[in-house]
Amino acid sequence: MDKISNILVTGPSGNVGREVIKSLLKTKETIFAADLHKEATTILFGDSVKFRKLDFYDRNTLAPCLNKIDRIFLMRPPQIGNVQKYMFPFINLIKKKGVEHVVTLSIADANPMVPHYKVEKHLEELEIPYTHLRAGYFMQNLSTTHKKPIQKEKDIFIPAGDAKISFTDVRDIGEVAAKLLLTGEYKNQIIHITGNEALDFHEIAKKMRLILKHPIKYSNPSGRAFKKKMLHYGFDKGMIRIMRMIYFAAKRKKSDIIYDDFEKIMGKKPISIEKFIADYAEYWV
Repeated sequence: MDKISNILVTGPSGNVGREVIKSLLKTKETIFAADLHKEATTILFGDSVKFRKLDFYDRNTLAPCLNKIDRIFLMRPPQIGNVQKYMFPFINLIKKKGVEHVVTLSIADANPMVPHYKVEKHLEELEIPYTHLRAGYFMQNLSTTHKKPIQKEKDIFIPAGDAKISFTDVRDIGEVAAKLLLTGEYKNQIIHITGNEALDFHEIAKKMRLILKHPIKYSNPSGRAFKKKMLHYGFDKGMIRIMRMIYFAAKRKKSDIIYDDFEKIMGKKPISIEKFIADYAEYWV
């Protein structure tokens, strides 16, 4: 009989972690949701997953969270910029515990400026079996992080200039991550998950106008105006700084590359931006 694995998913109540768990629940493996509060995972998944408390700011939660875990989906919480201080102790314990495989969530332009890159390199330096999923810009950022300006002001208020970006639906990321965690394939490799076209936010606004029948615009604000707006909507300065860094990287024209890794792994086309807008219409109108 095949051994049943214990799989830990960090960020289970977030956009990507939620989709990873949804895909994993179709299997016989035992799924653990690592989060701050059990209530959040219970609302989402009921008794289908087991809860493990994980607080990167509280080192007392790190070792118990990893008890008898075989494989991990690891993502950086958006509010954590200093990964050396708050995530490396957890990764060090992953090495000590002998975890078989860690699938990380990274970004397409993972360069030394961004914290995702530091997480990748620390796993590699410790020789922990890894697969880095370098995903394009999440379509769901428009329905979560940037939802309120679009909903209330009909404005995609993002400082990305005219940059073309390879958009990715998190549902595709969830499917790939689950498959790799279950099969152990693609260890010590970088997988790029993108949609099948690169678009700028002018084009996104046009598609939203056509599909939603609402006057959505893209105002392309300055970095300073973006910071002021996001502070108004309740975002902390650290998260805003990281977002500005990502959009600055996009302006350097390095976030527009299209990869076919998703189709090779899953045997189907990635979700289109048109399907995403139609599926999530209620978030904006």
